[in-house]
Amino acid sequence: MVEEIRIERTAPEAVDVVDKIEKLLEKPCYVIDVLPKKVPADANGSFFEVEAYFEDNYGQYQFQKKFVDIILKLMCYYPVSVFEYDAGRLIESPSPRVVVDLVRNNESSLGILLGRDTLFMLEKRCLNVAVYNPDYDMREIISRIVGAEGLFWRESGV
Repeated sequence: MVEEIRIERTAPEAVDVVDKIEKLLEKPCYVIDVLPKKVPADANGSFFEVEAYFEDNYGQYQFQKKFVDIILKLMCYYPVSVFEYDAGRLIESPSPRVVVDLVRNNESSLGILLGRDTLFMLEKRCLNVAVYNPDYDMREIISRIVGAEGLFWRESGV
């Protein structure tokens, strides 16, 4: 589930990127997920137990690896910047190694800006990623890459 994010402006140099992120959070949202559709609230399945299993066992690491691979592949097409919420730090044009390290060591939230106007939100211990404002071409590329990674791409709430 994608949660609302509250952004504190802790570093003066991060104000512009925080403003941009706040605006992007209001745009259309898509989800990269381990499940093909949202689990209904009245489902009688074992969603929470399965989610806990993935989070507590190898699943979280596997998902992080797949997500990193998606970002690295997208870096071939789009410029990337990463905003670390805890540190209030923006890293522009990070190397692939830096992206890998940031995702692996993420302790809260990462905002990954692709191109000029697309935001990926990665939360610690979350098995989905929210993607805000991808244009048609980016949605097509993401859909193919996500499918190749064995994950699902859908509109948020669906």
